Amino acid sequence: MNSDPVRVQQVISNLLNNSIKFTTTGCITLHLYKDDCYLYFDIHDTGRGISEKALYELFEPFFQVSQNTECASEGTGLGLAICEKLINLMDGDISVVSQEGVGSRFTIRIPLYGILEDNEHHSKKNIYKDNPIRCFVEIKNLYLEKFIKRYLCYFGLNCQFLTENVQLSEQDFIITDYDGERYQHCQYIRINEHYLEPAKKITDNTWICSAYKLNELTNILLQLPQKMPELASGKIKGFDKDDSLQSLIVLIVDDHPINRLLLTDQLNKIGFSTATAEDGCDALKFMANNHIDIILTDVNMPNMNGYQLATKVREMGLLIPIIGVTANAIAEEKQRCISAGMNDCVSKPVSINILKDILLNNITIK
Repeated sequence: MNSDPVRVQQVISNLLNNSIKFTTTGCITLHLYKDDCYLYFDIHDTGRGISEKALYELFEPFFQVSQNTECASEGTGLGLAICEKLINLMDGDISVVSQEGVGSRFTIRIPLYGILEDNEHHSKKNIYKDNPIRCFVEIKNLYLEKFIKRYLCYFGLNCQFLTENVQLSEQDFIITDYDGERYQHCQYIRINEHYLEPAKKITDNTWICSAYKLNELTNILLQLPQKMPELASGKIKGFDKDDSLQSLIVLIVDDHPINRLLLTDQLNKIGFSTATAEDGCDALKFMANNHIDIILTDVNMPNMNGYQLATKVREMGLLIPIIGVTANAIAEEKQRCISAGMNDCVSKPVSINILKDILLNNITIK
C-alpha cells in the first residue's frame, strides 16, 4: 500500500470526530475491509445526515453543512477538504452517502495494487466451509450483531440471526450477550463487555469472550468437537473469467494512473479487453483511430471531464455505451450523467461484481 499511516490516521480521526459531533443518538461504526485491490475504511453514523444539495459542496474548502449550528461554526468543512486532498495524494478517494434524519456513511478507498494475499489467509478464510455446525447470533446492539455474523460467514461458517421460530439442537452454537440460562441445552459463547481477559471455557457448554476481542471467536469455534475441513491443499476460488467477452474492448478514461491500472486489472479478470486514456481529449484521439465497444469514464477530470466527453461522443452521432464513474451515490448525480449522454453510472467504491453487471447490462446497446 502506497500511503502515509499518520495521514490515514488523521483522516479517520477527522471523520470520526465529525460523526461524534453530529450524532446524539444511535451509534457510530468503523469498518475496515479489503475488496479486490482496495483497502476500505467505512464510517457509518446515525446522526442528523446531510442534505442532497449540501453533498455537492461537502468537500469544498470552508463549506459548512449548516450555518445555524454551533458545530458548523467550527469550520469542519475545511477538514473534509483536507481529508479528500490527503487521500487523493495516496491515489485513493472518499465517497459519501447520506440522508437527512437517518445518518451518513463515509467510505475511504485506498489502492493496494500489486499486493497479493498469502495462502495462509485463504486457508483461514475457508476454515469452516464444510463444517456442519450451525451458529446463531443474538446481540442487543444491531450493528455488532451484523458485524459478528458477517465476520464468521467470511470464514465459511453457517451463521444466522437467532429468531423465535428457530428450532435449536444440542449441536447448535449460540453467540450472545443475553443471559445464558435460556441456552442451557446448547453450546454458547457469552460476549461480555466487562470481561477483558482472553476467551476461556467456563462450563461444559459455555465460553466467555471479551467484547473487545471478537477475533477470538474463531479460535473458540475451532476447538468444537466437529468435523473440520482439511486445509492442506485448498484451491483458492477466484473470479470466474468469461472468455466470450475477450473480443469486447472497454476504453477506461481516468486521469489517475493507479485507477487506470486497477480498472484494467478488474476488467481483465472479468474477461474484457481494455484500452486507456488520461482524459476526454485523449479518449477522442484514441477513438478516432481505434474501435471500442464501451466507454468507462471518470466524471471529474482536467481538460475534458466525463460529462463533456459523453456530450461530444453523442454530438458525433456515436451510440457507444458510456458508463460514468462518480464519487456521489445520489439521484441528481445519476441524472446529470444521463443528461450528458451516458447510459448509466456507478458510484465509488465499485466492486468487480457490480462492474461486471453494469457493463453487461449496457454492452448490448448499439
